[in-house]
Amino acid sequence: MDKVNPDVVREFYNKHDQIWEINNWYKYSQNSIISFLQKQHYTENILNAGSGGNTYGITSPMIHLDISEEKVKDIEDAVIGNLESSNLFQTNNFDSIICVGSVINYCNSYKVIENFQKWLKEDGDLILEFENSSSFEYLFTDYYDKPMSIVSTHYIDSNHVIYIFSFDYIISLLKLNNFEIIEIAGFHILSSLALRFFNSENFASKFTFLDKFLNKIHYFKKHSANIIIRCKTTSTKV
Repeated sequence: MDKVNPDVVREFYNKHDQIWEINNWYKYSQNSIISFLQKQHYTENILNAGSGGNTYGITSPMIHLDISEEKVKDIEDAVIGNLESSNLFQTNNFDSIICVGSVINYCNSYKVIENFQKWLKEDGDLILEFENSSSFEYLFTDYYDKPMSIVSTHYIDSNHVIYIFSFDYIISLLKLNNFEIIEIAGFHILSSLALRFFNSENFASKFTFLDKFLNKIHYFKKHSANIIIRCKTTSTKV
């Protein structure tokens, strides 16, 4: 198992309607993402990359991009495609790109971040969320804090293969592609440690109330199960 197969990902999401309403862990994840996104300011020129048809409550017009045609079949002007494909959009095309729901965990992160840098206008905003190998969930495993690993997890009703990336690795990729980091938030911080030892997402979710306190401490934020970053293309954009 040396890569995530996009055809398997497409088939999985074409088959499953409910992605977030599984248990309290995923409901909290969605609420955390929505809360972060709705604090931001957007123009009308947004790319929602790997949207799954979800607007996250953003009212500004957006282009939906997804690998799953079923998820966006009722959305006008939606684009079906893989984020790794560099020819989906013109250079300097968007003011903002949103890529959340751990979409990048199915992709070659280097190619995707490179594409985002290309598709964004100068001073464009990127909001990126990912599953973090630095999470306490992977403590004492071979995956913990590794720059990139492939893991098999149980999600909905099947084994689910994804990439996980370390906090430092994603930050380094963003900086390498001339992104300036503006804001970082983590969620599932102490709850990820509870998940590691008790193996119950619903039980672990009881500890999510601590996120608002632990997010103020960089060490704990860095070890969240999920990281969401707002960054901006800099004047050195190429």
